[in-house]
Amino acid sequence: MNTDTNTPIVITGMHRSGTSLLASAMQAAGVAIGDDLLSASKSNVQGHFEDLEFLKFHEDVFADHGRTWYDVTPSTNLAVSPERRKQAESLVAARSHQPVWGWKDPRTCMFLNFWGTLLPGAKFVFIFRRPDEVMASLQRRREKRLFHHFRGAWVLRKLGCSTFRARFALEKWAQYNSAIIEFTRRCPERCRVVESTELPSQLPAVIRHMRESWELPVNDIDLEAILDDRLLRSA
Repeated sequence: MNTDTNTPIVITGMHRSGTSLLASAMQAAGVAIGDDLLSASKSNVQGHFEDLEFLKFHEDVFADHGRTWYDVTPSTNLAVSPERRKQAESLVAARSHQPVWGWKDPRTCMFLNFWGTLLPGAKFVFIFRRPDEVMASLQRRREKRLFHHFRGAWVLRKLGCSTFRARFALEKWAQYNSAIIEFTRRCPERCRVVESTELPSQLPAVIRHMRESWELPVNDIDLEAILDDRLLRSA
């Protein structure tokens, strides 16, 4: 199939880094990010902006190797089978009628080389958030797999000890961001990186770059209608 007939925009970054906020901005600028999106939750009250088909594709590839995003390590070989590649091509074909489309899913960080090869015309917009902020967000989210659940953990909590797996969370942050750095160094002309705390000043420049350098029909956005510093600080 011809996978270079339009310009996909891949929106990603480590979990809890502001990827949903970035995706909402891309959507407002005119990037079609999907019709069937992951609904809002307590941790993302304005929505996740994740195309469920791409999310499921990534989770299925993890499952093919007996993994989830929590236990993939830098040495894990996440080879995409021929059958899964056909699924990916079908996802692309279903959206190829749109001049500018894309998807957001943090799990994409583990598949940058796959998508970069399958979609040679794709552009990548990454978001970076400081490790302490990401770990604090993961801790607030109370994801069970990021906490110790050994017998007697309640005693530690009573004593004020944290059962949050901080080192493990930091390793995940490093793994995701290392993948981004490696890909960006190899394909700098295809990538833009924004910093979560600098979104108000950096987003207009990114959109201008998309329009002028990548020659994409995207629009300026009303930042005040999209950015909510209180949500990002509490996310």
